[in-house]
Amino acid sequence: MTRRSTKWCPVLLSSFALGMLACGPGIPGADVNGASSALSVALPGRIQAEDYASGGEGAGFHDTTSKNLGMAYRQDAVDLEACADEGGGYDVGWTAAGEWLSYPATVQQAGTFTVVARVASQVSGSKTLHLEVDGVALATVSTSAADGWQRYSDLALGSVSLAAGAHRLRVVFETGHVNLNYLNVTRTVDTVRWGVSAVHPKPGQTWPDAYREQVIELGATSVFYYFTPGSRPTWNANLASIPSDHDILISTKVDDPAAIQAFVDQVPRTRTGLIYFHYWQEPEDNFPTAADQATYRARAKAMAAIVKSHPRMRFGVELMQWTLRPASGRDWKAWVIPEMDFIGWSVYCDNHGDGDRTGDGKAAVDLVADAMAADGRVWGAFAWGCPLNPASTTSTGRALRARWLRDSADELKAKRALNGLWFNTPWNDVDYTLQADSVLLDAWFQSTR
Repeated sequence: MTRRSTKWCPVLLSSFALGMLACGPGIPGADVNGASSALSVALPGRIQAEDYASGGEGAGFHDTTSKNLGMAYRQDAVDLEACADEGGGYDVGWTAAGEWLSYPATVQQAGTFTVVARVASQVSGSKTLHLEVDGVALATVSTSAADGWQRYSDLALGSVSLAAGAHRLRVVFETGHVNLNYLNVTRTVDTVRWGVSAVHPKPGQTWPDAYREQVIELGATSVFYYFTPGSRPTWNANLASIPSDHDILISTKVDDPAAIQAFVDQVPRTRTGLIYFHYWQEPEDNFPTAADQATYRARAKAMAAIVKSHPRMRFGVELMQWTLRPASGRDWKAWVIPEMDFIGWSVYCDNHGDGDRTGDGKAAVDLVADAMAADGRVWGAFAWGCPLNPASTTSTGRALRARWLRDSADELKAKRALNGLWFNTPWNDVDYTLQADSVLLDAWFQSTR
């Protein structure tokens, strides 16, 4: 590590609990071996650079020198010094290519998080670094800042979707020559990931070609992929053809741990999009006895542990919207276990309790959204649509369907659904395909772009 003289920071503020310090005051009690008493930081929140994980070289950090060149705060090999940015405290300096710092963090509520680093440098030219989250690297970013070792500015490291629970962030210095003050992690306003919950190839068309066509025509960035009962999930050519940044919703009834582990092992860890893997257990698959219920929950728990071992996979279940109506005689919570990261819902205009009439798109979504808000659940519309019913092909019927799409899409956005995937296929003598109705297609573009 190469560098310059240090500059003592004259003021140490004590508003750590408010999370508003620029340079952190550090957490007292770092031992002589550098094992900090810092606990996992709750996200969203601020991670002070000097409060990297304990464990020493190769665990909490990697440093190319054997001692703390700044001789401040902790007595291991990471180079710390007093910070002159607003708030005082310490920063990490003398960084060199290949060095890294690791930080434990706990996400309080699943969502998309943006990470911004507070950095400074006195070296001209481009300096590069990147963030890794649970072992998956985000894109490399660069800064040309060269105003001084204590003249700090913000550098966006990227955004990432995170489930609730424990995570590990790691800052990797690709070129060095960058001081790091803190990481500011904020929860972004979730945007709905629009896509299709059914891909229906035309005669002679492959599944990848059909999806590619729908990506172009509809702007899809999410897709539902269903493995029929009894078929083992595999990372097949269809799934491999999906762009890395697209979300994939995998559905299966297979509950053999070996089969699930084999699938998880096949999924590339370099994907940037998420894979929502759910044990398809709609209310049609009711549990006749308490023993059946106990068996289901035990299997779901075992599956959750396997699926969630992959950093880009989440585990959950999909349920039908009508389960929420008292007339269904069902309790949707019977299909949910604590280990689930999300619940996917099927939301249809003719599944709203009013037969083939179009109904109220806002009310259809609110039936789900209100139940999820009351229970604190992360949710999405994994199958969503309004069919071209034979009795509703008049201009009035088409306008009602278009209004239902707009109203339900607006409510999905307002209630922060994970996604909205249109059931874009003919099914049981009716057609949900957006491209089959220009009025419905126009409503799609107005609502999702």
